Amino acid sequence: MRSIKHSLAKSGLWQRYGANFPAAKKNFWDLVEENHKLKAHAAVLSETVANLSANVHGLSERLNSVTGTQQVIAKQITDSDDAAIARLNETENRLDAELSRFGQVLGEFKQVYAQDLAEQQWNIRRLDEQRAGDFRKSEYRYYKSYDPTKYREALSEWYADHVGKVLDLDNPRTLSEKTQWLKLYDNNPLKTQYTDKIKAKELLSQKLGRDLTPTTLAVYDKYEDIDFDALPEKFVLKCNHGSGYNLVVTDKSQINHQVESEKFARWLNMDFAFSYGLELHYHGIPPKIMVEEFLDIDNTILSDVKILCFNGEPKYVEASVGWVSGQVGVAYYDLDWNRMPFTRRGKYALDEVACPDLLPEMIEIAKSLAEGFLFMRVDFLIVDGKCYLGELTFTPASGAYFWEDEAVDQQLGDLLQLH
Repeated sequence: MRSIKHSLAKSGLWQRYGANFPAAKKNFWDLVEENHKLKAHAAVLSETVANLSANVHGLSERLNSVTGTQQVIAKQITDSDDAAIARLNETENRLDAELSRFGQVLGEFKQVYAQDLAEQQWNIRRLDEQRAGDFRKSEYRYYKSYDPTKYREALSEWYADHVGKVLDLDNPRTLSEKTQWLKLYDNNPLKTQYTDKIKAKELLSQKLGRDLTPTTLAVYDKYEDIDFDALPEKFVLKCNHGSGYNLVVTDKSQINHQVESEKFARWLNMDFAFSYGLELHYHGIPPKIMVEEFLDIDNTILSDVKILCFNGEPKYVEASVGWVSGQVGVAYYDLDWNRMPFTRRGKYALDEVACPDLLPEMIEIAKSLAEGFLFMRVDFLIVDGKCYLGELTFTPASGAYFWEDEAVDQQLGDLLQLH
């Protein structure tokens, strides 16, 4: 304090401010204390600033490092992408080339496979047909060579083999048994004439006064005589002397003439009477091939109607679809279109189908044609709202009926009076 006073005295400040020195001294020390505080605070601030600067510098270095790393990574990524894209493009090019080559090979394979498959399928069909044909030929030759005076014995043997039952021709009761009786003892000569598909058209036209059968385009004695150039693109070939001897042609350019020629030659040499159970009303029909117009049948709707007539009276209607595809569905109705509980084995039962508008006309036609016959099934086709007469059938399935309920065979047999 003395040095301060001495300094103040020397400077004249003591004299000037000496009286107020105590207050000044207090203010001075207050300022000194404040100054210390400020310096301490400044030191803290300086340290904080230094720390912040250090942190900023560290952050800057880290940022620079990250930026550098990013640049390196970016370059690596770019280089990697370029290389990857190049490799990808190269791989895609190779893949395209491989796919192209594979497509070419696959196309060639499909072509070869399709041809081979067609040939194999054809070989299988030929083998199946040959086996079935060998059996039919064997059976055909067996019954054709049978002594006519022993046809009763032969038919009983056939019935046991194909129906699996003993045939009672002395007291037939079911429709199956009575059909066998009709084969041997119903000798109405008109049956053969109506069975001949060519002659039947003439007789039906005369009987009904109008032509309801599909148009006949031509008639030939053998397949080699057919003038295919003169025929339309679509038509049907039929042998007139049998059942199932048909060829439906929808594209005549696709006909395998060698195969069909052999088939029709075989059919023309057959006497269908001995093919399946002595249907003797087929005997004596001069075999020919007729060409009919093609009827575009809708395979999904009711197009096939058969009316079963017993002793000249229509009784039931057999309605079916699917004959074109081979997946045949059948339903039976009475003449008032009430569903009957009849189901044939091997054919699925149709759902309810609407009664065709042409049914009354078909029943009337069937009644007219069945007059004078013990049993007749009159077959119709419905195409584009018009009914066509298909054929008259006297022994459907050669009498080998198979019903889900065997009582149906008895029920139908009760309707047929033989005497």
